[in-house]
Amino acid sequence: DTHSFGFRDEEGQGKSKDEPKLPEVKKVDLEELLRKEVEAFRNQRAKEEEELARLKAKQARRKVLREKEEKRLATKRKQEESQRQRDVEAKKQREKDEKMRRLEDILRKKQEKQQKNKQATKEAGLLREEMSKPKDQVEQEKRMALSFRIPAFNIEGKDKEGMKAYALDLWDTLNKLVIDTYDIEERMRMQEYDLKELKERFKQKMKQKALKLGLDP
Repeated sequence: DTHSFGFRDEEGQGKSKDEPKLPEVKKVDLEELLRKEVEAFRNQRAKEEEELARLKAKQARRKVLREKEEKRLATKRKQEESQRQRDVEAKKQREKDEKMRRLEDILRKKQEKQQKNKQATKEAGLLREEMSKPKDQVEQEKRMALSFRIPAFNIEGKDKEGMKAYALDLWDTLNKLVIDTYDIEERMRMQEYDLKELKERFKQKMKQKALKLGLDP
């Protein structure tokens, strides 16, 4: 074999027969050795390529997962920002509505107060006008009012039943006049009381203004 090599003892080359023999060296096949080296290299390279492919696949999966996570977080941040904006707008609207409600309440109370003062002033003016009238004028107006309320006394042509019905009508009218008179007198007493209250309030108000101006009330 041309690719094999070895060593062989040759007798008769000046060596003694009693000299120990060297161990026989095994023959080496270079082609087989080269084939095994190539196969081992290929196996190692295949393993490295397989590991590289596995790492690339793992990296690709991680990239996909990272992109999904980034997309999810971006969507979440966008939703949170939208919700925050809605909350801010809702808060502004509530504050605006509350301000409008308070303003409307203030205006309503102011109008009610003005209306009340206007009515009180009107009633006070009527009361002063009524109280300033001469006594004979008041009596004359009472008689005129009674003349409108009580029909003229006329019994001509009435029989017994007609007289009875007429008397009942007069009685009802008289009762109504008594009740109306009581109501009028009661209302006048209340108006007089309200007039005194208005005078006292006006007096206190002017006193407070004088104190604020540093004047002696």
